[in-house]
Parts: sequence; structure tokens; C-alpha cells
Amino acid sequence: MKLLATLAAFPFLASLARAQTPQIVGVFPAGAKVGQTVEVALRGGQLQGARQLLVTGGFGVTAEVAVGGKAPDEGLRPLVQAKCTSCHELRTPDNRTMTTEQWAQTVERMVTRGAQMSAEEKGKVTDYLQAKARAGVVTAKITIAEGASPGPRELRLLTDAGVTTAYTFEVGEQPEVTASEPNSKISEPQKISLPVTINGNLAASAERDYFRFSGKQGQTYKFDLRAFRLSELTAAFFNPVLYLYDSKGKEIAKNLGSADLDPRLSWTCPNDGEYTLLVRDLLWKGNPAAIYRLSATTSEPQTPSPPDPVTGPDFQITAMPDTINLAPGASAAILVRATKRDRLSTSITLTVSDLPAGVTAQPVAIPPDDDKALLILTAAPDAQVGGKPFTIVGKSMGEGKALTREALAIEVYRGPANGQRQRPRTLPGVAVSPSVPFTLETVSTCAIKANDKTDVTVKVRRQGNFKGGIVVFPHALPWFAYPNAGAIYLPPEKDEVTFTIFGNGNGDHIAKRDKNLPSMKFSFVGIVAGINEQAYLSTAPVTVVPK
Repeated sequence: MKLLATLAAFPFLASLARAQTPQIVGVFPAGAKVGQTVEVALRGGQLQGARQLLVTGGFGVTAEVAVGGKAPDEGLRPLVQAKCTSCHELRTPDNRTMTTEQWAQTVERMVTRGAQMSAEEKGKVTDYLQAKARAGVVTAKITIAEGASPGPRELRLLTDAGVTTAYTFEVGEQPEVTASEPNSKISEPQKISLPVTINGNLAASAERDYFRFSGKQGQTYKFDLRAFRLSELTAAFFNPVLYLYDSKGKEIAKNLGSADLDPRLSWTCPNDGEYTLLVRDLLWKGNPAAIYRLSATTSEPQTPSPPDPVTGPDFQITAMPDTINLAPGASAAILVRATKRDRLSTSITLTVSDLPAGVTAQPVAIPPDDDKALLILTAAPDAQVGGKPFTIVGKSMGEGKALTREALAIEVYRGPANGQRQRPRTLPGVAVSPSVPFTLETVSTCAIKANDKTDVTVKVRRQGNFKGGIVVFPHALPWFAYPNAGAIYLPPEKDEVTFTIFGNGNGDHIAKRDKNLPSMKFSFVGIVAGINEQAYLSTAPVTVVPK
């Protein structure tokens, strides 16, 4: 059952990467005005040892990490795993953000529903989860220079576990305020003057934020709340809504979500007077990562001019996963896909820049008879711990003209009902981290022929004291090949597994390929099997040759 649960949770490489990658799930405040310096609190999982805040997406923004949480006693983790497997919230503490009070309430609710644990065990489980909540908060100082370009940035923390997922931080131009008490009653609203951007956080269940402003007859007001658009992960626990009331407390307008899941209101004031805006969760939930930015203005946002139409041959490339964390001496594969326009018949050469010291990338190209290639990143055995965002560039020729395009990183995450969703990021991130418990090795070539088969043996080398089971599966096979199994489980006593790769009838085309075309590759991926959904990626690249 553990293996089935693991496979169901991680059907694709990008989902696996997301499960094992340290995450930022909330930043508060999630933005500031040009020229300001603000202190922010970053929440997430596996943030211990945070020492650098990386900013990408524009110029003029710098950051400095101030304080990180103390790591919990991991000696209590086996007890939590043994006692909390039946509770969806408690079996995945690394991927959830709650307050210490909310974790205590969750444990209490589980015990009330029949969980078998003594009072001592209950206390230890609660202590562990509350320690994880405190360790999952990092504070940092962000400075926005005068003249910085307005718009979104992406924040990533460099931690002991590697580089985190990205979170959106917005640089604004209008005045900013923070939602503050007393503002939880319609009779005690927070007074605001428009235009303004409000930074809010509905951390407690049934929390409400009321804001009062003066309306002028005939004036149109625009209210735009951003939460899902800051981090799509919030869809799992935050559904913000907007209500508008007149001076007598009568509801005159509302919106339950129109920009994806985020609410917007456009309202023309009928009379001079005082009006009140309410922000709350649709289901009255609360969470420390339920963070929003509410823009209130009287002016229409400017619509950017559409880009010039593209003519002739062209291409775009994407890279997945958006975050890679490597053990020293290990490799990992990034799947780079190309969307090509007509008449592009040459290879797309991929180059990488801005990698951390000790990390290299093998030369690779997307051949004209395929739309993908595996980019292999390798950390030297003596590579120093650290990481940063990096750039992947594709170059090709179209009708005698050089074409250069930068890869857009794709973040994949589990959305509502465990559905898989994707979000573009400006740059991928890579880090060297010593916490990966194993590496994979395999042969360097795989001869594939139509209607034939070939065996490939994958060896596992466990590191340190790691003795756990591992799930291994092939990834990014070429279009003419398929495996005998989607995944194979290796118990702790085994250190190798053999896959059979079959060539279908169209595999004859591979034998007729132009020998000058770039080689094709696929890889094997391994994850730690277990109920806590913590996957440690390791990849073993394989070069495909005609038989």
C-alpha cells in the first residue's frame, strides 16, 4: 500500500521534484512600494538553515536573510509517522503550513476521532509538529531601490535542503498599508484613503478584514485582490471573497472570484458617503499562508499593447522541473521541450549559464525530428553547498537567421483534489545539497530496434545510514520506445533493478536517422518510498543509439 500511495502521489518527474524540494508557501507582506525597505516573513517547508534570499525577474530589488527557525527534533519523526498515517493533515507536515495552535487542534481532533496514542505520545507528536511550524518561518529584509521597475519578482530561499520553490513578490507604485486590528468588525473598520494597496493575512479561522473609505458620487472604484495569482498553492486552503457595504451596513456588491480564484469589483458610487469593504474566506477558513494584496483605485489599469505578430520559423522552449537540488557527485535531468513554428528544420542547441560553482551541464540539442531533450546537470564530488537561479538558452537557425530563445521554467504542483497544475517561472533554480540519501548509476547507451527489446540495469548506491526502499522509473523515453514497467520498487536489501525497453514498429526510423543529428537521451529517476511523501530525486541518463 505504501508503494501504491507513493506512485499515485508522484506520477511525473516534476511532481516528484516538487515533493522533495523545500517550499515557500507564503510571504508576508507579499509586496512593497518602490523606494521602500520592508521586513517579510517567509513560510514553508524544509526552510532550516536559510542563509540567502534570491530575487529574480527584474532589477532594483535586494534581500538579506535575518532569522530562520530552529530545526525540530527529528528523532520524534518515526513516532509521528507511526501514529498519524490515517490523518491526511498529519501525515504530510512538511508540505503544510499551520500555526502552532492549529497543529495542536489537529492532533486533538485526531485523538477525539479514535487515534491510538497515549498522553505522552500525544504530547510528543504535538511538540514535533509545533516545532516544525516554528522552524518553517524565516524573516528577511527586502529593499526596493528608487527607480526599480514595478511588477512581479520571484523569491527563492537557499536552505540546508537546497533551493526552494519560487514565490511572487510584487513591486508597486501606489501607497501601501498593512491590514491591522481593530478591523475585524464592521463597526470598527480600518480607514483607508484611495489609491492604496493593502497587504493582508487571514491566519485565523473566520477572520475578517474590514476597510472604510470615502466614496464620491459618480466615481468608479476598482478593487482587485491578488492571492491565487501570488501563489496558486493557496487554492488548497484559501478562497478569498470581497463584499461592499453602504454606511448603514447594507450589502451593495460582492464578488466570489473572477480572476482565476481571485475576486474583483468594479463599482460606481451612487452617493457621497462612507463605504466599507470586507475581505474574508468563502468557507471562513484561516491559514498563516492565506496572504493577499488588495489594490483599491479609481483609475483604470493600463492594458499593455499586444506584441507584434511573429512570422516565419520560430520556437519557444520550457524547462521542467523548475527547481533541482543535487547531492555532491550526483546528476539530475531537466526536460527541455520546444514548441516549433513551421519551417524550423534545424536542431536547437541548448546552453546553460550562471550555474553555481562545481555544477556543470553536458552539451545537448533538441533534434529536428523530436521536440524535447534532457539537459543533465552534474555536481562535482567536491562541489560546495550553495545554489542560485540559472539560465537555459536555445539557439537555432531559421531561413538563414539566427534565433535565440530563453527557456521558461515550469513549476508543477498538486492543486485542488490532487489535480496536477503548471505555472511558468522566469528562471529555474539549482543547488548543491548533501541531504540526498542515494544516487543512481546505469549503462551509458541503450540500443533500440523496431519490434525488439533491450535490457538496462540501474544500480542504486545508498549513502550514509540510509537503508530505505526506493522506487525507480524511466523518464522522457523517446517516442519510439516504451518500458516493461512504469516503476519498480527496490526493497532495502536490493541495490539494482533491470528494465526492459521495447522498440515499437516505428522504431525503424531511428536506424535511418542522419548520423549527424544530436543523440537522444532518456533517464531513470529514483525516489524514497514512504508515507511522508518526501522524495529524493536522483537520475541516471541513458544515450539512445540505433541497433
